[in-house]
Amino acid sequence: MDASRGAVVVSGTTRALLRRCGFADVRDAAALTPGELATELGVAPAQALAVLDELRCARESASAAVRPVSALELFRAQQAEARHVVTFCKELDGLLGGGVPVGAMTELCGAPGAGKTQLCLQAAVSAGVPAELGGLGGRTLYLDTEGSFSAMRAAEMAEYAAAHLASVATRRGLASEPPSRGALLGGISVARAHDYAEQLAFVRCLPSLLRADPAVRLVVVDSVAFHFRHDFADLAARSRTLTRMAQLLNAAASEFRVAVLVTNHMTTRIASGGGGDDAASSELVPALGESWSHAVANRVLLASVADHTVRWTARASAGAGAVATATATAVDVRVRTASLIKSASLQRGAVQFIVAPAGVRGVPAGASTSSIPAAEPKRVRVERAPAPPSSQSDADSDADAARASASAGSSQSDSQQRSPNAAVDPSDPACASARQQSRASAASPSPSPSSSHHPTESPMRPRDVSRNS
Repeated sequence: MDASRGAVVVSGTTRALLRRCGFADVRDAAALTPGELATELGVAPAQALAVLDELRCARESASAAVRPVSALELFRAQQAEARHVVTFCKELDGLLGGGVPVGAMTELCGAPGAGKTQLCLQAAVSAGVPAELGGLGGRTLYLDTEGSFSAMRAAEMAEYAAAHLASVATRRGLASEPPSRGALLGGISVARAHDYAEQLAFVRCLPSLLRADPAVRLVVVDSVAFHFRHDFADLAARSRTLTRMAQLLNAAASEFRVAVLVTNHMTTRIASGGGGDDAASSELVPALGESWSHAVANRVLLASVADHTVRWTARASAGAGAVATATATAVDVRVRTASLIKSASLQRGAVQFIVAPAGVRGVPAGASTSSIPAAEPKRVRVERAPAPPSSQSDADSDADAARASASAGSSQSDSQQRSPNAAVDPSDPACASARQQSRASAASPSPSPSSSHHPTESPMRPRDVSRNS
């Protein structure tokens, strides 16, 4: 390897592999795609991708110098560039400090049907809103890992957004022509990743893609978890790969000043009760583990409120410039909640929104939402069978044996004097009435928190993926 051409330091294994295959300079190998390098080296695409990542990191560390900057410089830079990708729902934008923030990675998590993909599509359409109308006037790179991107839904959202923007431009007397549905859709570039190697290749190529298209203001990965929950058997390797991908996404967001929006699945975490507790707690939490959770700047938990719908009309949301064929549309849509459960700079909170034909919107004014709970991680207490009696003295053991052989009347009397944690025979008829009374007194439903927010409709955006979010 020619050290004079870059002074790049790589591991001995990688250096030997490249030399054996005839590479004299790391830049020759780094210029290839993962598939081309895999063919040249005779290795799997995933291993070739790992080699390319190592070469890129080595070249960056050899050429880049760390230059500290003052906190005042950072503060002024962030103040001068306090930009966001709006969502067309003013309550949701307020929760995020103005919209999906530029320069950081924001994660949407939730169960299927919560609205994750719909919100990604809405943000992709919103990124094309011109600056004079409150947007960024940029483009979107959209990585679809699940095949859930729907061009038809995106076109529907774009049509409503274009009509609304035209109405706003007319009211403000703007000379410039607002973007059409075609212009909004044309600003979204979609890539499909069929496995984790293709997903990593896309993320690795982000710097070159963003340099080639400086107008990009939003990067969407929907979802980041899909391939990593199915294709990995080695959890340690998965954790390392996820950490590397998070580093690349955060670096791209910071260096190129783009907003990064990713979606994540939910998984069940079961923790055994400790300290003598006879129950285990089950909790729905975002997938990919704690290491990934530390990489996202903002985490928003989405949920759908069961059996609660509101009436949405196109006229109320789209305004005077609504599409002619849609002005009379009135549909019942489910109310959803968005809870900011993690952020380094924003206050936690919860708001409500809907996914209407026009896209993501606030709950229509006048709709009753005071009894709708905010989205919270769900915890379920799983009762276990009574554990055998703990180690006792011989006298205690003899007393238990005597109670077990006593008559039904004396058993009932003894059971009333025992400690609540003492083991009992579930089949003992004498205990039936006591158990029934205990269960009745213990059943006290805990009220679920309700949100005091009453979102009002805020127009904007067209774009969506499938109805299954």
